[in-house]
Amino acid sequence: MPVPKGATGLTRVSLRGDDEDFDNNVYAIPPAQQKLSVLWLGADAPDDTKQPLFFLRRALIDTPKLAVKVVAHAPSAPLLPADVADATVIFVADQIPTAQAEALRAQAMAGKTIVFAPKSAAAAPTLAALLGTEGVTLEEAHVANYAMFAEIDFRHPLFAPFADPRFSDFTKIHIWKYRKLAGTPIPGAQTVVKFDSGDPALVDVPLGQGRMVVLAAGWQPDDSQIAVSSKFVPLLYSLLELAGGGGDSPTQWFVGDTVPVPTSRTPATVRPPNGKPVTLAAGATSFADTNEPGLYELTVDGRTQRFAVNLDANESRTAPLGTDELEHIGVPVTTARVEAQLTKDEAKLLAGAEAENRQKLWRWFVVATLCVLLLETALAGRTARRLNLKPEEAPS
Repeated sequence: MPVPKGATGLTRVSLRGDDEDFDNNVYAIPPAQQKLSVLWLGADAPDDTKQPLFFLRRALIDTPKLAVKVVAHAPSAPLLPADVADATVIFVADQIPTAQAEALRAQAMAGKTIVFAPKSAAAAPTLAALLGTEGVTLEEAHVANYAMFAEIDFRHPLFAPFADPRFSDFTKIHIWKYRKLAGTPIPGAQTVVKFDSGDPALVDVPLGQGRMVVLAAGWQPDDSQIAVSSKFVPLLYSLLELAGGGGDSPTQWFVGDTVPVPTSRTPATVRPPNGKPVTLAAGATSFADTNEPGLYELTVDGRTQRFAVNLDANESRTAPLGTDELEHIGVPVTTARVEAQLTKDEAKLLAGAEAENRQKLWRWFVVATLCVLLLETALAGRTARRLNLKPEEAPS
């Protein structure tokens, strides 16, 4: 199989069969590390173990596929346009100036994701400014002991990774205090999570091309046990993926697969391993001509993405099929009958067992003889009584 010119990230594997050699090229593209930025607006000290920023920084650690940078700003500090533009998710934890909130709302309308997690009900004016709705207020809820998450919509993309029954138990997370949404209803809001009291715990609000996620309780220890729960880290990464970052785009396909293509208003170009470019019409959503294994290059809106197409692993199977598999696919199979061959010792043991079984028959002969004797004795006694009858007792 020819290797494309300039191919990188290529591993050649030789598979040896019983009678001949099979060579199979396995094409692989090492995943590039994606870099994301998270903007935090709050008055937290970076090393304060009682503040949510402390836990957020330690939860969003770098991985081979994802590098997350957390940029923290005090509420009163001016925002740098570059920090806002680079941010995938913007967290707001304290009250911020109204002008700043309106500017963030404009960013959300253009496609940004804002997470509003107030540490107190005093941040209600910021919530109203971010939503662009007057009359929305926050109240500190009265929690007798602790609250729990009672209703969760696992169909929502944020909680879809937890839909499996093995991961869907959130009852072990206790919430000590939370803020209750009050006042004017929020237009278009979707309540994703509810407390056992019925109050909203997490609300998803669409804002233009973006969205705003409102959390009634924070993850810091004063508010809840969320930060020390095993659900905290995957929930944050699910939030990043919901905001358009951190998602894994497949780079490995098999011959014959249909590869999705980002929608564009301009034509896209795919360069197969044979080097002849294929032009896709504007608005195309997929590429299906993956008939040749190798490395492909997809160019959309000036950006080039590479993906690999390999033969199915079953193509390299050289081990003989078992009898059951052959019968399953309809191949006639004749099974030879093999007669058991006994050794001398096994033959002696078998002969002894048969002799012992025959010797056990004498017990049944003795029982039968005793039964016959008892029957004869009974008949003889009955006959003797009849012969000894007196003449006068004889019937007339």
